[in-house]
Amino acid sequence: MDDLMRTVLLRLPFATSVIVPLGFLWHYWRRANAFVPRAASSPWARIVRRHVWFTRTASAVAFGAVAAMLLDLGAFGRDYDGWSSFLIPLTLAIVCIGALACLSAAEPRGLAGAAGHLDLTTRSLWSFGRRFAFASWILVAVLLLVTLLLAGLASSTDDDGRYSRLTITLGTMAAASTTFPGWYFGVPVFIGVALLTAVTGLALWAGARPSLAVDPAERTLDVWLRRLHTRTVLTLGGGALTLTLAWMLISIGGAGTMAYSAPAGNLGTITVGSPLAAVAVPLTVLGLILQGIGVALLLLPLLTKQPQLLLRDEATSPPEPPDATDGVRATALRS
Repeated sequence: MDDLMRTVLLRLPFATSVIVPLGFLWHYWRRANAFVPRAASSPWARIVRRHVWFTRTASAVAFGAVAAMLLDLGAFGRDYDGWSSFLIPLTLAIVCIGALACLSAAEPRGLAGAAGHLDLTTRSLWSFGRRFAFASWILVAVLLLVTLLLAGLASSTDDDGRYSRLTITLGTMAAASTTFPGWYFGVPVFIGVALLTAVTGLALWAGARPSLAVDPAERTLDVWLRRLHTRTVLTLGGGALTLTLAWMLISIGGAGTMAYSAPAGNLGTITVGSPLAAVAVPLTVLGLILQGIGVALLLLPLLTKQPQLLLRDEATSPPEPPDATDGVRATALRS
């Protein structure tokens, strides 16, 4: 049974880091088509190309750096004894999302409004994204913070006084210890999550607050761009949070398998496991699965398709009312 469990665990990194993302991405690719009504000569076509290019570039940078870490490519390999490697996904997400926010803020707003037009449409951070996406982002962030808190409480100090060890004690003596993501690892990640939350909020605000386009066809494309912006921001941030949570769980699970053996006279050899021995394997398996999901989320924006810009007279679907931004869909049926 132990050999079977060991074999399964050795195969899980491949299954979760390759097969799960490929299935996830294939499902996304099949549903990524978009049709928007606007002449190809419109300046909106240039704006769409720029947004899609920035989206793909941000995803490529984040995914490439994480893939290099997972493959331990030279200087990009993970440092399992330091806290810096846990911050790499969060740092990448902060930089990429910040760049997307600057792009959205620098967009020429003259295309969106008209002189003398007052846009009274209600818009908020939630207007251009799915409620499920926001709820999932918040849930993963909360789970990560709770994991950091519990790991910090379970950690012990090392020789330098840093809470970075998990210790097995026999009586009043520390019998064995190993590296553990305690407060020494957790506090920097706490700060990283706070910064990511702030940057994500600013990016969503930058994409939602400007006035919507007045022309019905331009309005459809404007809403599509805002939905793309929101989805990319949430996907990159959610992928970074999921990957960080996965690495924390894998680290905790690895430390939980620690055991200490000592001779006990006529009783033979006694073996004492860590306080987390009962949950070590489940946490490791869960961490490997979440690692695959996190990698897939970072890669999703790279597969963003260019929308097919239809001629104005090809759009047969009536425009949505101005006050229904949350229900506007960036698709139009061909005639």
